[in-house]
Amino acid sequence: MCKHTPKSIAKRLDELAERMPQLVADHPDEGDFWAAYVRVSSPIVQDAGVVSEQALLHAQRRLEELLAEHEKIGSLAPPPAVGSEVVPDSDWLSRIRKRKKKRIF
Repeated sequence: MCKHTPKSIAKRLDELAERMPQLVADHPDEGDFWAAYVRVSSPIVQDAGVVSEQALLHAQRRLEELLAEHEKIGSLAPPPAVGSEVVPDSDWLSRIRKRKKKRIF
């Protein structure tokens, strides 16, 4: 049984939204910011994925909005390589998760 619910994921996203200005202020170096951001956002995304695909998509969109609000995505994102498939921002994590499930080592 999953201990997380869409409501608990939304609450954690709200808490992260409140912490985001301080997170940005505490980590002026981009590398430090991204490391700290991944530490706090990854568990939310993982738990949302366990709840449902819809919860995962909601969490991804909400995190993208937070990053855009704090000017951490957009012009900082590297351009896609020539000839590569362009994936909409909200689909990147779900595509990565699907690829990982297919790999067998």
